[in-house]
Amino acid sequence: MPSTESLFRVVIFADCHLPVTLGHPEFEAFLHTFEQVAKQTETIVLLGDVFRVWAAVPVFDHENGYVLLETIRSVSDNCRVIMVEGNWDFYIKKAYFDAFDRVSEDAVVIESEGERLVFVHGHMDHLFSDRLLMRLLKSRLVCTLFRWKRFFGLARKLNRKFQEGGLSKTVQPDELIKVADRLTKRFPGSDRIFVGHFHQSWQKGIVTGIPDYHSTRSFLGLSNEPALYRIDSGRVVPVYSDVFPPLSGQDTKR
Repeated sequence: MPSTESLFRVVIFADCHLPVTLGHPEFEAFLHTFEQVAKQTETIVLLGDVFRVWAAVPVFDHENGYVLLETIRSVSDNCRVIMVEGNWDFYIKKAYFDAFDRVSEDAVVIESEGERLVFVHGHMDHLFSDRLLMRLLKSRLVCTLFRWKRFFGLARKLNRKFQEGGLSKTVQPDELIKVADRLTKRFPGSDRIFVGHFHQSWQKGIVTGIPDYHSTRSFLGLSNEPALYRIDSGRVVPVYSDVFPPLSGQDTKR
């Protein structure tokens, strides 16, 4: 059961893009952060793109995925863990649903202290081409094909492309405004909507964009208002800055 004396009601890790090499120091550091945070919150949300690639089929499999799942199970007495799949996560809901309190390929909605909170990765609310590609790659047909040995060569090529591909992209504020408007319409009656995918901090109405853990080593903590935090010497410390700037009409490059 969740702790009754938590520092946060929700903690969100977005776009961790963790390495898949077993024993990699970045992965070990994340596990330590995850375990420390689990003692301080009622709910942890993994908001997609947890690893460089995470797919529940043998040709994509890696040991770090199983280590993380065991870590998630080990903290379940302290907090619940929610997973929202991103564009680098495949078939997690189908294969590992029992490791999470809730898991979704699209979005999760919860009630917390009288607020309706929505957690969504964001890739399915941006480019139409991304939506088509993800629907294809996450279809039952493609999942079945990746399990056939005759398709292992293609799957391995995709695996290398996922792991070697760049993570940064240029996103203009007008694109983010469209995303925010789409999410607000898609989830009427919501009090807060949290989105990842874009690797940057931003705010538009009730929609909050969360920067990636991969480059910032920070996570969002929600008590009364959302703020960014990191683990420093075993302690949860705030990140001081204008962490969620409202969107302007100017182009932004990250």
